[in-house]
Amino acid sequence: MKFNWGEEIDETINDVREKVDLAKMRLPDEVENPVIVKFDLAMMPIMVIVITAEDSYPDLQDIVDDWIIDPLKRVKGVAAATPRGGLLRQIRIDIDRDKLAALNLSVKQVDSALAAQNVSTPGGSIKTGYKDYLLRTPEEFSSPQEVAEVVIARRNGIAIKLKDVADVRD
Repeated sequence: MKFNWGEEIDETINDVREKVDLAKMRLPDEVENPVIVKFDLAMMPIMVIVITAEDSYPDLQDIVDDWIIDPLKRVKGVAAATPRGGLLRQIRIDIDRDKLAALNLSVKQVDSALAAQNVSTPGGSIKTGYKDYLLRTPEEFSSPQEVAEVVIARRNGIAIKLKDVADVRD
């Protein structure tokens, strides 16, 4: 929506929110909730930082997140610090459906096992002097080898690992 300069928009935005809330009931479950944001030029980026590496550098995204994005988010007055672009690492899992079937396993079981073991839990922060440190319990996968070792099921006390039913690689 667009408003004229000086026009009172708070009441109109509340009306729009109410109508959107009513319309949400008719949307399919898989549709994300609509977002209504009051846009102000003050919300425009005031800084854009470009980071490059000469060679392929798989950890660059993590360095940017840990050393630039996270500290910027803690600065008073910063509404958002959002990384854009960059190559995000992807670990490919090619499941052999015949091996899964032979072990009476499903892709859903593999998915559930991976999701349960690939989490990062926030642990708060520590403030020492002039520095703040964000704590996180990293339990996210960092290599294809880690992913391959995930136990997806047990049969007669024997662990069935992802590598037993799939090819895992970068």
